[in-house]
Amino acid sequence: MNTIKRITGLLCIILGIAAEYFLITAILNGALSKTPEENLICALTVIPVSIPVVLGGLLLFGFYAFKGEYDEQEAHPF
Repeated sequence: MNTIKRITGLLCIILGIAAEYFLITAILNGALSKTPEENLICALTVIPVSIPVVLGGLLLFGFYAFKGEYDEQEAHPF
């Protein structure tokens, strides 16, 4: 089970980087909006909000899972 948790951590790191790459690429290419003004507004709101939430959350969880922080440990009585 610990191996699955570490693999999941690695997948979360890869998913976070890929999600941000594709989101920023879509915004820079103008795929999410129709006019340049809408694209600028979308870029100025989506990028600063999504980078800390999506990339930060997935990378932190992935790092801790890959490091072994979520491994099962023996229960201590006190």
